Amino acid sequence: KRKVLEDAAQEVKSHGGEDLRRLREIGVAPEDLELFRSLRQRRVFAGDLYEHLAETEIAVHDMVRTVLKAEFGDAGYWRSIPIKIRKSCQARREEDDEPGDSPFQYTTLIELAEIIDEHWTLFLKKLPPRYVSNRKTLKKEFRDLNHIRNTVMHPVKRRKWTNDDFEFA
Repeated sequence: KRKVLEDAAQEVKSHGGEDLRRLREIGVAPEDLELFRSLRQRRVFAGDLYEHLAETEIAVHDMVRTVLKAEFGDAGYWRSIPIKIRKSCQARREEDDEPGDSPFQYTTLIELAEIIDEHWTLFLKKLPPRYVSNRKTLKKEFRDLNHIRNTVMHPVKRRKWTNDDFEFA
């Protein structure tokens, strides 16, 4: 359906107007085309992309913390994180004017991927099957997700996002 709407939007754009008869011929209602256009606006697209990224980042943080606490306990999970990451998180927390409750809240997506890699066997049951046998794919997709996240959170670079970015997130 998305491909049909993309084609219809392009066809209408190239002909300079909405030909209702043509839209009916290709099975697109004018209101569907209008909704599609509105969702393609940068502010709507960026807002939705931000929401997906935020939900994903929170879910990954929660999953990593839960797995580590289950293995190392409430008091020991922080020590199970590589020292380099702990130091970076603590430094970011100390620089924050309104610091969070825990330095773990300052882990980046890349650092979470490193933690998962460090404790790979602990996370095997939590990971989707496609990653269980392929750490490289997981690391690459964390890098890709981080790249998309950074372009959304740092809009001054004016990077154009794609439907593929949105679907990936």
